[in-house]
Amino acid sequence: MVEKLGKELKIETWVCFDQLRRKLWEDIQKLEPFGEGNRQPVLATKRVVVTAKKVIGSGSQHLKLRLQEEKTGTVMEAVGFNLAAKLESVEIDSVIDVAYALMLNDWRGQQKFELRIKDIRKSD
Repeated sequence: MVEKLGKELKIETWVCFDQLRRKLWEDIQKLEPFGEGNRQPVLATKRVVVTAKKVIGSGSQHLKLRLQEEKTGTVMEAVGFNLAAKLESVEIDSVIDVAYALMLNDWRGQQKFELRIKDIRKSD
């Protein structure tokens, strides 16, 4: 079922952070190449707590969050490119729903999953 979070954003499925594993990422990669007509799947997680936030990038245009899912306690790092304007609407310890693409960050030989934020909203 396709749901919407925010304005015109199609969510493929709602998942818990502890479901974000290598097998899921590998399955998503099998759908490549992504682009017009074959967009990257957007996942979403409900009720995550913002535990840290900051603006990053040379022009301070990107948003970086540390998120902890209420249900499982799993913590994920998340980056929203060109979403720094949303910083003021997100408070530490606020509970949000987040839509994202799952990414594998490979930096200095260490791999970890992170979220590329597509949209956020306050949880109900």
